[in-house]
Amino acid sequence: EVDRIGFRFEDTKTLAEGDLLEQIATTERGSFAGLRNALRILPFMPPMGKHPFDPLELQRDVIRLRRHYATEGFPKALVRYEVEYDGEADRVGITFVVHEGPPVRIAAVQFRDSTGGAILLPEELQPEWEEASRRELEHRGIWSAREQVAFEDRSARFFRNRGYPFATAAATAV
Repeated sequence: EVDRIGFRFEDTKTLAEGDLLEQIATTERGSFAGLRNALRILPFMPPMGKHPFDPLELQRDVIRLRRHYATEGFPKALVRYEVEYDGEADRVGITFVVHEGPPVRIAAVQFRDSTGGAILLPEELQPEWEEASRRELEHRGIWSAREQVAFEDRSARFFRNRGYPFATAAATAV
């Protein structure tokens, strides 16, 4: 049975442990498991669920965590695990060891029209467009899937609010 699940970060810790726990299928017994088992005869105390240790599911959890890190802007994240076995209690403790690696960050911003050419704007929109482009370049956050969608939305909204009702935007990281 899985007694506890923890995380150890070898370099940086960007994502919250609660967020990482939501990505995995393996569950732990939780705190006060012994007390909850002793009080299970009371009608208001729900029974404790099963928390089996499944090595194959643990492997899948590692893959889930790597994919989650890639989605959050860390494509080279390395995740491994360490298992401690307590033979007397027949329980294991699992520690996921995470090396986030370098995040994907915005280095340059290029705006092009649907043909791949430079965007030609009326002269009166040029100052606003240059300011919007400068702000996007200054935003040097981690390039996650969420940030990519937000960037596309901000860019398309800029044009829609200035007389281009069918403007769309597609961002790519190179």
